[in-house]
Amino acid sequence: MSRVLRFAAVLLSVALIAPAAALVGCGGDESSGGSDSAAAEHPGFKKEIADTLPEAIKSKGTLIAATDATFPPLEFMDADGETITGVDPELITAIGNVLGLEVKVVNAKFDSILPGLQAGNYDVAISWFNDRKDREEVVDMVVYGQSGNTYYVNADVDPSTISKPEDLCDKRYAVMKGSSQAAEAAEQKKACGGKLEVMEFPDQNAINLALAAGRADIANAGTPVALYAMSKASGRLALVDGLAEHPHPVGIAVPKGGGLAQPILDALKALMADGTYQEIFKKYGIDAKSAITDPVINGAPDEPAE
Repeated sequence: MSRVLRFAAVLLSVALIAPAAALVGCGGDESSGGSDSAAAEHPGFKKEIADTLPEAIKSKGTLIAATDATFPPLEFMDADGETITGVDPELITAIGNVLGLEVKVVNAKFDSILPGLQAGNYDVAISWFNDRKDREEVVDMVVYGQSGNTYYVNADVDPSTISKPEDLCDKRYAVMKGSSQAAEAAEQKKACGGKLEVMEFPDQNAINLALAAGRADIANAGTPVALYAMSKASGRLALVDGLAEHPHPVGIAVPKGGGLAQPILDALKALMADGTYQEIFKKYGIDAKSAITDPVINGAPDEPAE
């Protein structure tokens, strides 16, 4: 081939390769923005909120959320025995959508969740946790609801005989290890001069079974949990009206000072504005009194929650 022909061939090759290289370059740009593209596919995605996420969470693209799936209708195992469903799993998934994050909900024992969060095993904890001052010392709490504690008894116990804390004396009081109820029961035992049997159980299902079977006399749970348990107990449980307690805030726990509280708060406000928050509460029959309109970070009352 002559020198002229060889030169023409080279020019032709360059002309053919150049568009291909340009296309690869475009592909590379899309790849570098791939995380943003994937995030934008989430329903309700808000880039202006997602941009405020801590870099470690943003780059990971996933939010690991721990819950104790023994608190229907708040969190529980679906019929397949594997899927965790309920108010809290749906809400944190919706929050993840606003933030452009995939959410992985994992099941854990209630008393292990906050220590696991502090140890870095989870990104968030959502299990209808009471927002308390002592908890705010080690984690940040994004308040997303409120709930009073409701007492309920085995049907053989006359609920009308219980109208004040001292009426708990001489009873068998079922509580869950690590809960606010366990702390309250310990204090009440002192007030009863030791004449109160505090029975600790690993989860709410075990408490409800013990109560329904008559192995315990009384229990105390967040109002949605207590009402749901009674609705499923075929008359074996009864409500105690005399010890109804004032609502207290419940919150999503995140690592203290880790920068995740504000994006979650902003995402929660967005879900309240578009109605998603209200739809989730209604879907699971949560009383409107459990919903709030003014979420905050660290809203524990000065007095400890019962």
